[in-house]
Amino acid sequence: MPLPALIVECAALAMRCVVALRGVYEFPGLNRLLYKAWRDAGWPSGVAAGTERDLGEDPLVLSWLGLPSAPD
Repeated sequence: MPLPALIVECAALAMRCVVALRGVYEFPGLNRLLYKAWRDAGWPSGVAAGTERDLGEDPLVLSWLGLPSAPD
């Protein structure tokens, strides 16, 4: 996926991975499947000097995946 990727593109990729594990690879025991996601900190693009740094998100909650997040 080319970077920077849109949130919707990342979400679609994540959903395809979950679907592949369930349907194609017949992953047994999906109740054992967890995810770990984060969004790195950085400076917003195209903003004036003095703007606060984006702190990112860790953990990044993706509840729509229908999977529990991995513990830290």
